[in-house]
Amino acid sequence: EPCYLVCFGLLQRLHHVPRHGCGLLNFRANQVEICDNGCGIDSIDRTKVFEAFYTTRAQGTGLGLAIVKRIVDQHHGTIELHPNEPNGTCLSIIIPTTPQSPEMVGNRPVEVTTS
Repeated sequence: EPCYLVCFGLLQRLHHVPRHGCGLLNFRANQVEICDNGCGIDSIDRTKVFEAFYTTRAQGTGLGLAIVKRIVDQHHGTIELHPNEPNGTCLSIIIPTTPQSPEMVGNRPVEVTTS
């Protein structure tokens, strides 16, 4: 189910590519990359897009990428945004292929959460 939610969140991002733009979804062994050729994401916004309730769209909730980041973090993965030259943005997610030990406090595992 977490992988489904991540993919669903990414596909929703493709839905917001400008009408005459295009998007590309690329899957590799442990990496997913989604790119578009839209207007791109301002560098200031790039630092905020993973925060809950941050949105630049009038009808947006600001939850999509925040949920995706939380799931990726819980699987000890990484999620990054970078420019798609000459126009647009790429979002890359890498999930480790080997199991990771949960964080421990004393002898108890601690759930990984993000703010």
